[in-house]
Amino acid sequence: MYDAEAPQAIVDAAIAEFGTLGGVVNVAATTTRATLFEDTAEHVDRHMLLNVRAPYLLIQAAARVMVEQGVPGSIVNVGSTSGHGGQTKLTAYAMSKGAMSVMTKNLAFGLMQHRIRVNQVNPGWMETESEHRTQVEQDGAPENWLELARPSRPLGRLVQPGEVANAIVYCLSPASGLMTGNCIDVDQSVQGAGDPPLPSAEDTVHPSPG
Repeated sequence: MYDAEAPQAIVDAAIAEFGTLGGVVNVAATTTRATLFEDTAEHVDRHMLLNVRAPYLLIQAAARVMVEQGVPGSIVNVGSTSGHGGQTKLTAYAMSKGAMSVMTKNLAFGLMQHRIRVNQVNPGWMETESEHRTQVEQDGAPENWLELARPSRPLGRLVQPGEVANAIVYCLSPASGLMTGNCIDVDQSVQGAGDPPLPSAEDTVHPSPG
């Protein structure tokens, strides 16, 4: 269940504990599957609420504090390379992460005069426990899916969580200087380069008969 009061409550708790707020990382998200013809309004709404509205309202609450206190801030949104277009089974998720990219750039522009930077890190296919559960429970992959997937990647492995964490810390910290409004792909692909792949039979969506 989405709690509309949660973003403000999170900021209030941070201020009560630390007295100020200089950084925010929006990392929570939902990524359940559904193709166009399988999707429902409720499923799409859930993705937009959790992946777009919640981060937006958290930034709103945090930025108010930063501006009131005159604190230079750094905000990092965690998007996804799926936000460039995504897979057919992740349409709602891809839409939400695409919206997040626009939100990142828009807010970076609007907040720069307050010395608040907003950037985004887009992980690619990442090796995590939650990805293992998703592959097995939602996609029906075998338990050894990771062993089969690694050789299909250009660098012979999936993205590691530490690589994404390093990019987030860099964007959040003063080390990234005046960088703002950037969406950084942590992945082993180059968007827009090479011949785009043609959809396979597996990628093509069809309405249910009847």
